[in-house]
Amino acid sequence: MPHYGWKQLIAILGDIGAFYLSIFVFSFVRYGLDWQRGLSLHLVPLSLILPFWLLTFFAGELYENQYFRFDLKLVRRSVGNIIVASVISVVLFYLFPDYLITPKTNLIIFAAVFSAAFLVWRRTFFKFLGAGLKTKTIFLGRGRVSDEVYAFLGDHPELGYKLEGKIERLETVLDHRLLRNGLDLIVVEELKEKEAAAHEILSAILLSGASVLSLEDFYEQVTGRVSLDLLDEMWFIDHLGGPETRLNSALIWLTEKIISLVGLIVVGILLPVLALAVKLDSKGPIFYYQKRVGRNKKIFTIYKFRTMRALSSNGSAEVDGKPQRTVKGDRRITRIGKFLRLTKIDELPQFWNILKGEMAIVGPRPERPEEWEELIHQLPFNSLRLLVKPGATGWAQINYKAPTNLEEVRVRLAYDL
Repeated sequence: MPHYGWKQLIAILGDIGAFYLSIFVFSFVRYGLDWQRGLSLHLVPLSLILPFWLLTFFAGELYENQYFRFDLKLVRRSVGNIIVASVISVVLFYLFPDYLITPKTNLIIFAAVFSAAFLVWRRTFFKFLGAGLKTKTIFLGRGRVSDEVYAFLGDHPELGYKLEGKIERLETVLDHRLLRNGLDLIVVEELKEKEAAAHEILSAILLSGASVLSLEDFYEQVTGRVSLDLLDEMWFIDHLGGPETRLNSALIWLTEKIISLVGLIVVGILLPVLALAVKLDSKGPIFYYQKRVGRNKKIFTIYKFRTMRALSSNGSAEVDGKPQRTVKGDRRITRIGKFLRLTKIDELPQFWNILKGEMAIVGPRPERPEEWEELIHQLPFNSLRLLVKPGATGWAQINYKAPTNLEEVRVRLAYDL
């Protein structure tokens, strides 16, 4: 069976173990022979901040498959997350003086010890993962999507799949040496056998202990998005045809109202500082507003803190009002705008859109009407994004960059679906 679910669990448990091991090592480093006193002083307060460290790692994507390999990218992301967690800890210790730890000495030493323990643990875990937790996988079919997924797995060994080749007929598996030697998974793109023969062969495969997944389900499982090439009428019936219960709708409504109110309070607290920073950095309004397409094609106005030079009356960086996507190194972005975009603070005013019911916390990012009309003809499935409210954040935003061309818009759509 695939081990992708167990990898995250093992990683979390290992990180907790590394955290407590670091407390012991820190006590020796900081207090020497008097380490027991140091341990008694810091075990409880450090344990109290552990949940915040884990939440930081979750937010920093350290439990995502893309960081399940040991490389410079992981090291940078890990150190960055540990720094963020340490800053949060400093704040917490100042707020709760009963558990005060001197940040300038003890917390810095602990963070350094944990960084070393964390990286050693992750390096060991990934080495073991590569050697002993591979899912032996074979592909049935030789279509373009099948080739795409096969190549994707080859480029991402951290996902935990050992590729054992491709076959064209299901009956070949019965004679395949892997079925006798522990084949774990068969990914099926299409069946060439007749229905009765396929049923008999699949039964024999399942009795051997191997799992069988359709290419469509497997594609979504390993990439986190759907394949637009595999969509058909049945996919829409299975995924988009169910009614939403009143209780579920009510819970979502209540949750979004509470979160948006809290978010607007945060905006109110930050507003004087942000307003001053935006105005001092460049001429123009503090807020930027723009028309977007919402659920069921309803047009609404979205609000943001301005991050670009104002070239029009509404704070837009477009002289003639024609849509122009932001590109890497865009010179229209101001200095404070770079910081606001990096931290996503520029999106905070959208809590007002959420409170009004125009947007949701989670959903596909809304398009401008002009862009939407253009995409209707280029990406027919793009209209499905209007079945739900647009969101302040979403699966595509977490996993993918802001699109700059049609192919990237297509990938974003695959994540949104």
